[in-house]
Amino acid sequence: MLSKKKRFYLSRQVARMVAFMEQEGRERVQEIDEKTEEEYQMTVGDLIQAGRARIKAIYDKRDALEIKNRIVQKSRMIHLARLEVLRTREEMIESTVDWATDRLKQELNSNREGYKNLMHKLILQAAVLVAEPVIGVRVREVDGDLLDNSLLSRVADGFKEVTGLEERLQFEVDNRTFLQPAAIGGVIVFARRGTILVDNTFGERINRVAAYASPAIRLMLFEPSVG
Repeated sequence: MLSKKKRFYLSRQVARMVAFMEQEGRERVQEIDEKTEEEYQMTVGDLIQAGRARIKAIYDKRDALEIKNRIVQKSRMIHLARLEVLRTREEMIESTVDWATDRLKQELNSNREGYKNLMHKLILQAAVLVAEPVIGVRVREVDGDLLDNSLLSRVADGFKEVTGLEERLQFEVDNRTFLQPAAIGGVIVFARRGTILVDNTFGERINRVAAYASPAIRLMLFEPSVG
């Protein structure tokens, strides 16, 4: 049986061991808690960082899309504005041509003698281009009176002078088919049943002049574009 002194000694030893184990246990628990807290904070930090990166990517994508849409919209507006300017310019050019056409109509209607001289030149020019000894002549029905013998004789004389051909130019005035009543005037000259044809009407000449002189008309109506 242990003595009182030994029991006391053993009791103290056990208490020390228990205290040591408890201290170790507390330190171990604290170490685990600290490590767990550290891992938790790292995990939370990673999640927050990933979340921020995801949100930033979403907003960056939205910003990029918005910028792209603005650029596309601006480009579209500029394109539409340019088309509107071009449309307005073409309308002004057409208006200018229409004005010139109306002036020509008035001049032809008010000055028949001057128109007859023009008709002589138009027929002669077309006849030289056709270069055939027999030509057909087609005009508006209201201009039929201009094709008298004196005018056709002048054309034949001019044709001989220009071409040097001895054979006298002959005419077949088309009294069945006429130019449209709405036509400005002028003449169509043809040969060999229409297989050779020269349109020397004023409408056709105005169209050719308008197409050829369109750049010059633009320069007169509008300031030259920069660049």
